[in-house]
Amino acid sequence: MMYVVELNFTGENDAERFKPFYDEHMRDLRTTPGLTTAQRLESVYPTASRFMQIYSIDNAEVMQSKAYKKVGGPGHPIVEEHARSLRDWHRNVFDGQAGAPNVREGQYLLVVDERENAPPLPGVEYTWQRAIALDRHVNERAFVLITDPQIAKPYLGPKVRVFRPMAAQF
Repeated sequence: MMYVVELNFTGENDAERFKPFYDEHMRDLRTTPGLTTAQRLESVYPTASRFMQIYSIDNAEVMQSKAYKKVGGPGHPIVEEHARSLRDWHRNVFDGQAGAPNVREGQYLLVVDERENAPPLPGVEYTWQRAIALDRHVNERAFVLITDPQIAKPYLGPKVRVFRPMAAQF
């Protein structure tokens, strides 16, 4: 399963101010039992939610656990301190894949919401995951590793996006 957070900021300086906080926050989240990997990504092309954080989780209950709520989530004081500067903030749990893809340097993550929006790209196979918890602002999503973001450019839009890693998965 995957826990996916998407967000952007009201002001450009907010993103720079948020980065050190979120780097530390991701390390704190990784102490949550059942949350096994974390990675932060940034969109290659303009999109509403410019940043994406992807976590591997054992099950959806991880996001309701005391251990998780102790270090994060809406309502947590450290998150609320930054929430005023967030926009296009979505949190979803997806089922259909064992864990989050590890997007390495030189790779990109093609993210497609809903099957009807899947670009007909040669050699790309989609594995669809269902949103099963939290916001569920999308019904299904595919996450595909690609090496050339240009192949998706003609299909880009709110339902087809490309992200690059900001740091290695940990």
